[in-house]
Amino acid sequence: MRQLPIVSLRRLPVLALLLWWLSLLPGAVLAQTGIPEATVRLTAGEREVALWPAWRQLSDPAHSLTIDQALARRGVFTVPQVPYANLGVRPDTVWLRTQISTAADAPAGWWFTIDFFPLDEVEVFLVQQGRVVQRAYLSQLLAFKDKAAPTHHHAARLALQPGQSYELVLRVRKYAPLAMLMPASLLQTDALLAKEASFQFWQSLMFGLGLCLTVYALVAAALNRERLYLWFALFAASHTLSWFSYFGLASQHFWPGHGGLNSNVSLLFALMLPLSGFLFVDRALDLPHGHPRLSKGLRIISGLLAILALMFIAGLVGESVVGPVIGLVGTWPFLLILPLALRRGLRRDRLALWVLIGWVPHAVALAIGAGLHQGHVPWSEWDNIVPQLGAAIDLLAWAMVGSLRTKDMRRDAALHREERDRLLVAVQTDALTGLANRRGLEHGLRGMLAKAGQGQMLALYVIDLDGFKPINDVHGHDAGDEALVMVAQRLKQAVRAGDLVCRIGGDEFVIVAAGLADEQQARLVADKLLACSAKPFVLSQASCHLGMTIGYAVAPLDATDPDSLLKQADAAMYRGKQAGKQQARRAE
Repeated sequence: MRQLPIVSLRRLPVLALLLWWLSLLPGAVLAQTGIPEATVRLTAGEREVALWPAWRQLSDPAHSLTIDQALARRGVFTVPQVPYANLGVRPDTVWLRTQISTAADAPAGWWFTIDFFPLDEVEVFLVQQGRVVQRAYLSQLLAFKDKAAPTHHHAARLALQPGQSYELVLRVRKYAPLAMLMPASLLQTDALLAKEASFQFWQSLMFGLGLCLTVYALVAAALNRERLYLWFALFAASHTLSWFSYFGLASQHFWPGHGGLNSNVSLLFALMLPLSGFLFVDRALDLPHGHPRLSKGLRIISGLLAILALMFIAGLVGESVVGPVIGLVGTWPFLLILPLALRRGLRRDRLALWVLIGWVPHAVALAIGAGLHQGHVPWSEWDNIVPQLGAAIDLLAWAMVGSLRTKDMRRDAALHREERDRLLVAVQTDALTGLANRRGLEHGLRGMLAKAGQGQMLALYVIDLDGFKPINDVHGHDAGDEALVMVAQRLKQAVRAGDLVCRIGGDEFVIVAAGLADEQQARLVADKLLACSAKPFVLSQASCHLGMTIGYAVAPLDATDPDSLLKQADAAMYRGKQAGKQQARRAE
């Protein structure tokens, strides 16, 4: 049986993008090769009419034609041979013209709108019988308070009367080397307001999402002291503000009195998106340790973008430079990271998987956006917001990366604490008996002495075994070790759980008992410890008797610091040895 060819996984994103573009192609072909009517007819039942199928265009490379000169060249206007509502990157001024016929029962109050904000010059001329009866000027450079309509997109109310014929002529120019999109329509007031309300609602959700994620990242950066969150905060803020400016909402809500800021702010934050994205991925995938060359490359690109951003802010370069750089840098550096992220993702690296989940839709959306703004993709409402949706998916996925990074940091911190505690216990513990050693005694005694006072006395007991050396000499060191372990067990059973039992060397032990009411209780503890040696110690090879000589000191009566207390108890123990052993003596 013949085996079917297998498509390489590496080609799947390309094929998916090609299929998507082909799905839009029929509409684009119809727009280019069809012969739509040159007259737009407005009737009573219509609320919105698209103007693109009826436009005729005229190029003005010298930017010098007047409206009268353009009207004199009516026969030179041609059908745009371009994707739907996308005139492409145009250095020239473009004149657009169409005929409008209103039925006798058609409503008045039509609005001319262009649902694409980044246009620098749009002059609208309503012409009747060869005479201009109305003019309007639309531009992203206009302050919002000076606009004819309180909408995010360009809008002008046309004085169209029922039963009349008009010509609608536009003079359009765009300064930046990006596509001139012309999704123009005629709308009734209620349709205009409904469309604007829907758009404002959607953008408020997107702005709220970006704002919440930015605040989350800043708080996480402050709490965790992790630069990853700073790059994520910059990415989220850049995403939010670049799109808010791109759609004209920043000029509406943030600076309604300044029109020139909008385009610059949009480009600045669009430039900050790849800058912060590269640094975020570099940190999230820990590239400096595993792939230093790749990490260095991303940091160099980010540094160059930062320099360009500063030059743009200072006015040393303009949008004619920044715009193409944004289109150039958009996705290709991430392609350098893609093989590494895929390999780590296949190994079930959760951070790499979430980076991919965020980046792949964003990259596809950026490719669509780049195609749209380079004049290769037909305009549609979805295509206009696809890059924003892709960036939103990226934000949510990368928020998960931050959450996982926090979880990993906490896990690593817990492991470090456990390791530190194990090392601390090992350093402060006697290997044979499991009791605290001399270092453990010093550590524990300081804390217990701090709580000692009147009504809360503390007693330190130094115990030296009597008759231990013969056990080692006769029965061997193993028997001696066994005897020491049994002594440790009896001493621990004789005191309270909160008391400190230590072996500080050889056959010498120290007990610290805190929370004693008076000297008499300290003496009772000494007698209880002395009784631990009353019974013989049954070892594996023999049974033997051991005695104890105990010296003790009481804080704060005999001493108040650890060294003095230990010396006092040790001296008392030696006096007990000299006095015949097997006894308990208090410091004098």
